[in-house]
Amino acid sequence: MLKIRRLYSEGSYETPFDKNIDGFEEKWWSQLVFDAMSSRDEFYSFTNEAEEEVARAWVDWRDYADTYAGINIDHEESYRYLYLFEVRRDCRGRGIGKEAVDLLSSGFDYLTLLALPKAVGFWEKTQFVHYERIGAQDPREQQLFVCGHLPQ
Repeated sequence: MLKIRRLYSEGSYETPFDKNIDGFEEKWWSQLVFDAMSSRDEFYSFTNEAEEEVARAWVDWRDYADTYAGINIDHEESYRYLYLFEVRRDCRGRGIGKEAVDLLSSGFDYLTLLALPKAVGFWEKTQFVHYERIGAQDPREQQLFVCGHLPQ
């Protein structure tokens, strides 16, 4: 069973994640990425029974300019957005990702995310619902997923 813990940055552009843990994509969680941080960003670490970090998440806010079939997106509104999510490399394929996503999403009324095509299969196995973009589709384009109910 996983535990979730919210992390706080020690400085304006400091990553709150432990840089000494192997198995995470360094460029995602490094100092450089955190240059884009805003005061509303939230960071989460997921640990196993042995207190080892096995997954990470960065929740941000996003405006959506596109229109999606079956869901009303207010183009003037910002939505809570799962900006980055990763399971440590040696922990993948064991259900940890799904458990971490379920744990994270249970703490919010809703979450949105844009998934890269190679990750769509994973997100379809979670409680997130896939919404198709209206208009021309590029097979490399990110896909919208939503968990919970968007504010009206």
